[in-house]
Amino acid sequence: MAAPPEFELKVAMTSAAALLSYLNLLADESNFHQFTLRTHDLSEYLRLDHAALRALSLFPEQTGTSASVNRNTSGMRMLNQWLKQPLVNVHAIENRQALVEIFFDDVEARHTIQDSFLKYMPDMLRISKRFQRKVATLEDVHLSKLVEMVEMTIDLDELAHHNYVIKPDFDESLGMIKSQLDQVRDQLDEQHALAGQNLGLDTEKKLHLENHTSYGYCFRVTRTDAGILKNRKEYMDLGTVKGGVYFTTSVLRNLNDEHRTLSDSYARTQSRLVKDVIDIAYLVLHESRHPCLEVQDEIHFIPNDVQMIRDKCDFLLVTGPNMGGKSTYLRQIGIVTLLAQIGCFVPAAEGAQVPVCDCILARVGAGDSQLKGVSTFMAEMLETATILKTATRDSLVLIDELGRGTSTYDGFGLAWAISEWIVTQIHAKCVFATHFHELTNLASEQPSVQNLHVVAHVSPRDGESRFDKDITLLYKVEPGISDQSYGIQIAELADFPESVIRLAKRKAEELEGDEEHEESHVDASDESAAQGIALLDRFLQSWVDRCGKRARTDDDESFAALQSCIQEYDEQIRANPWTANILRKF
Repeated sequence: MAAPPEFELKVAMTSAAALLSYLNLLADESNFHQFTLRTHDLSEYLRLDHAALRALSLFPEQTGTSASVNRNTSGMRMLNQWLKQPLVNVHAIENRQALVEIFFDDVEARHTIQDSFLKYMPDMLRISKRFQRKVATLEDVHLSKLVEMVEMTIDLDELAHHNYVIKPDFDESLGMIKSQLDQVRDQLDEQHALAGQNLGLDTEKKLHLENHTSYGYCFRVTRTDAGILKNRKEYMDLGTVKGGVYFTTSVLRNLNDEHRTLSDSYARTQSRLVKDVIDIAYLVLHESRHPCLEVQDEIHFIPNDVQMIRDKCDFLLVTGPNMGGKSTYLRQIGIVTLLAQIGCFVPAAEGAQVPVCDCILARVGAGDSQLKGVSTFMAEMLETATILKTATRDSLVLIDELGRGTSTYDGFGLAWAISEWIVTQIHAKCVFATHFHELTNLASEQPSVQNLHVVAHVSPRDGESRFDKDITLLYKVEPGISDQSYGIQIAELADFPESVIRLAKRKAEELEGDEEHEESHVDASDESAAQGIALLDRFLQSWVDRCGKRARTDDDESFAALQSCIQEYDEQIRANPWTANILRKF
């Protein structure tokens, strides 16, 4: 008997061995022959990285309170699994949505099921384990309806080949391919029987027809019987292993190639029917909300619209004041996408159009991990590196305040480079919240970038500083940019000591004054720059001439020559804007 194809997956088998050891399954004889090994196709589900799970508040920490809803252990376990594994199969998503709609519209039926049935529903998973251990048994129970349902939907003939697929009757093209595959398999059986007659070997015990992982369909005999193949040119040797000798014929090889081609076509058609990932090129939400925030007491949530259209505005750059709602806007887009792909209704007005994403990746709120030797900045760099390596055109990327853990210039440079790479190379849907207001210039270079800002009402008040302003956060997201973060005003709202606020305003004004003074000189004309360069050339040449060929730059003679040149050229250097700006930097 050929080994299952899962045995060829080395990493998966190593992981399975570790799980067997960790769960100690081999220590209990009741587990024997109770488990099967099969491949779990993760491409059927939306991928979520750890940062996205944390950012979307899918599994918050226990608060000691419980929701006032009827629930049971099985239902909670299933919901937990759905949240961790959202679907990418549009038909399956729509089926779930249809069920949710039935329970949502029919209040009476919902309450009846909750009160009369779910309340008394036992934990079937735990009960099944009792059956497995022979602690409990079923007698005189007929499961004919369950058997009928399985037979109607699952292709039982494929189970022998370790394939778990739907029946080909559901699609005409799939049925045609399945019919051709059956014909090829019949011919394979005929070749098996014919080879048994020619070699005089029993096809049940001596001559085996196998689907080898490397050779495909071929014959196998034991090493003891391998001598019968000598001087038989119609049989071609494929290889010898411990289990015997593999060989084929020209007819069998052609049938194997035909079977492989049909199998690939069947798999592609099957994948289309099972997954059927429809490429919706845009995400449009009207009055979207954050479900975890709006359910809190005394919270009046202000909804916002979202529009992300492929190659037009699929990169949203959000600026605005602190505490203005940038992070909430970013997270609610991720939550709406995830809820849609588990088949749930979404917190938005009618007409929501949500694309099917292959994964949601996030870079939000990284913190230090001293035990792992990872700083805040390194943590966010690691998360961002994962995004750049993993994201595809069909991904949703959420980035909140990238580059804060290093210098302003380094942080801005990284934020710009990462944003441009996502826009030009990955083409993923991305929402990027930032305080680097200069980053908004990316929209003038990349047409798919759209600038958004959270609105705040700012009114000046009497005071000596230009920072003496009152700010009212409106939590609305609108097109355009915000050129200020209003950090000092937010600190005032947080009830900072007045002396600290005054010092912050004074230092901010001093810094801005220095920057304005520097910028006024940086914008020197090309003519003054050329004159300044020529002036420096004359200065250095004059110093060299006065030092002499044998003088060193660190001796008294050279130093005296330098002082002499400085006295001669000082006035000219300070008068030229370009050279004066260089002096100011030192």
